[in-house]
Amino acid sequence: MIIKWLKLQNIRSYTNKEIEFPQGTTLLSGDIGSGKSSILLGIEFALFGLLKGEVSGSALLRKGASVGEVELCFEIEGKEVIIKRILKKKKDAIGQENSHIIIDGVKKEAAPIELKAKILELLGYPMDFLTKKNLVFRYTVYTPQEEMKRIIFESKDERLNTLRKVFGIDKYKRIRENVILVQKRLKDQCKEISGFISDLDNKKEYLHLLNNECDLLSNEIRPLDADKDKIELDIKAIISEKEVKRRIFEDFNSYKNNLVRIDTEIESIVNERERNSQLIKEYERQISSMMIEKVDEDRKDLLEKEINEEERRLSDVRVKVAEIMQKEKSLMESRSAILKFIEDNKNVLAKKESISFKIEELNKSLQDKESLKAEHEKKSQEISMMERNKAVLQDKIRNSQQLIEKISGIDNCPMCLQKVDHEHKKGINNKEEEAINSYTEGIKIINDKIKNMKINEIKDKLAALESKEKDLNPLLIELNKIKNIEQIISERKSELEKIDVEINKLNEDKNSTKDYDVGAMTEILSRKKNEFRNLSEALARSRIKQEKERSMQILIGKNNEYKARILRMNEDKNSLNKDAERFKGIEEMMDSVERRLKGYENRLKEIELSLREKQTKISEKKGEADRIKKEIDDKEAKRRVMAKKKQYIDWIDVSFINIISIIEKNILASLYNEFNALFQEWFDILIEDELITARLDDEFSPIVQQNGYDIEVENMSGGEKTALALAYRLALNKVINDITTEINTKDLLILDEPTDGFSEHQLDKIRDVLDRLAMKQLIIVSHESKIESFVDNIIKISKQDHVSSVG
Repeated sequence: MIIKWLKLQNIRSYTNKEIEFPQGTTLLSGDIGSGKSSILLGIEFALFGLLKGEVSGSALLRKGASVGEVELCFEIEGKEVIIKRILKKKKDAIGQENSHIIIDGVKKEAAPIELKAKILELLGYPMDFLTKKNLVFRYTVYTPQEEMKRIIFESKDERLNTLRKVFGIDKYKRIRENVILVQKRLKDQCKEISGFISDLDNKKEYLHLLNNECDLLSNEIRPLDADKDKIELDIKAIISEKEVKRRIFEDFNSYKNNLVRIDTEIESIVNERERNSQLIKEYERQISSMMIEKVDEDRKDLLEKEINEEERRLSDVRVKVAEIMQKEKSLMESRSAILKFIEDNKNVLAKKESISFKIEELNKSLQDKESLKAEHEKKSQEISMMERNKAVLQDKIRNSQQLIEKISGIDNCPMCLQKVDHEHKKGINNKEEEAINSYTEGIKIINDKIKNMKINEIKDKLAALESKEKDLNPLLIELNKIKNIEQIISERKSELEKIDVEINKLNEDKNSTKDYDVGAMTEILSRKKNEFRNLSEALARSRIKQEKERSMQILIGKNNEYKARILRMNEDKNSLNKDAERFKGIEEMMDSVERRLKGYENRLKEIELSLREKQTKISEKKGEADRIKKEIDDKEAKRRVMAKKKQYIDWIDVSFINIISIIEKNILASLYNEFNALFQEWFDILIEDELITARLDDEFSPIVQQNGYDIEVENMSGGEKTALALAYRLALNKVINDITTEINTKDLLILDEPTDGFSEHQLDKIRDVLDRLAMKQLIIVSHESKIESFVDNIIKISKQDHVSSVG
């Protein structure tokens, strides 16, 4: 993985900035608090998003901003990847919005968790880090300054747990812990099963007793079944007899129902006949009172056609007149609006010549702007180069001053332990004083050159021209508006000519409509409608009389039919009364059969009740026996399960836990050998003091010795602690990259303030460290100016008014 560029918008002290990262060794240089570490946090957020307790939205989003964005471009396995993440403030919380990833130009929108999963896949990191702190990234690529020493000073157990997670072998500890939980669960289950099967023998004895009781009840049921069969045969015989008599009784009821039906129908017909007679009299009265005149139906049809034609002609004339008036009104309104627009814009057009003159004058004065800009840029580059040279001379002055101060305070040489005489010190002081004077003169010469370039005069001239350029834009906009108005006025005048032509044509159409007398047409139409209405009413009265005559004749015919039906139905009624004599006594016979049948049925119910009681008891006993049998089967099965679980418990105790512990120890031992050798190698490079050595114990804790005696890490100087932590970090980085073949971040390393507390001598050792690392891309964050001479590229960070900038 190689980082190409990073964009930060409203992230911590950055408002809107893009930083490019070349390959090789790059130094992010700047004062403490200038915004160097914010760039590293931006890279980590772009890759992995927010993580509770580690990277919060409130720590990243710039104060006062509601939206922040981070965009990161990097190259991995020959593919260009661009990630964009968005932070948004909602009420009192700051969270991530849906963002996107672009791989070789193919863009995909994704939720924050989906984006993180895709990044883990690209980097070759385990998916275990999807919802927790990414330890592989923190210990192989980037460790924040405040965390670099934490692994050195935390407790032994915390350090080992961290290393297990980093090396990917914490699973063995989890397996061991989980299997102990499983073993405890198995023991609890065995204890539970033991209690469950404690009454197994009692259950078996109770089952035997229930089966004997069921056999006794079955013997008592047999005589009751015989009595039940005999009674059921007697009941069948009585039911057959009852069926014969029931059919006779149904015939009797049918005769009775027919008589009732005939009486009801006769009464209904008589009532209907009476109502019809009343209606016939009413129709006769109405018909005799109607005076009907003769109607000319042909004249009525002719009138209807004439009325429709007159209405159509009248409607056409009215519509045409209305259309002419409406169109005339619309055209006059448009004409007035155009004339008003032309009048309103006369003053605007008068300004055109004055504005054009001003624009021409300003353009002439701006012709020298580009040459001034080029001159300013060239002198700025020259001044920047001189400022860098001046910074180098200032660093050399500081180094000489520190050497003078250091020499004046020592009595013996730290290497050979011989006494340093006064003359030797004086010689060194004189040499360094001469060098300081030379460097100071060089700085003065540079300052004079910068002053003579008079770059501020060029700036003032450019500022004056830019002010004039700002005045030009409003004038150009106003001139463009005037030209647009001229174009519109020209178009409106053309429209005015067209409107006048249409108004003349409408006046001709108005004259043509005067040939129609609308009033006369309306009066003729009214007379014809009155005549048509009178003819229609007369025709309707004639048709009503004819309808009433037809209805009266229908009612007379119905009454004649009703009279004949009543005679026929009285004859049927007399015939039914004669046939009913043969059904005497049938009701008493049906009652006798019902009583006998009920007696047998009651006896049968008593027997069935007794049978049901005994069968219920048998069923209950058998159900209880089945339940007890099932309980016995369950307990037997549980007893077999308990035996199997005890075998598992013994196997876990004797074999499994020991095997897991041995595997973990072997892996840690193999890691320890490489880790310890690398740690000692890096420590020896960073601290060239043969009296101080460092190694790792078998629990990966650093052991420091001086003159053969162990010393506490807390008692070491600040620079020595930093060197110890850096050696531990670099060794850990190499071991992880070696054992984890699938990760794709081996070409990148980020060091955040790796020289905190270093002496001048230790700073010189950083050059050796960088050479030995030989990373494709190494990013260092430091405020130490000396490191600038060790690196390939320098990115300077500064902050002013709470805003960071890159220069």
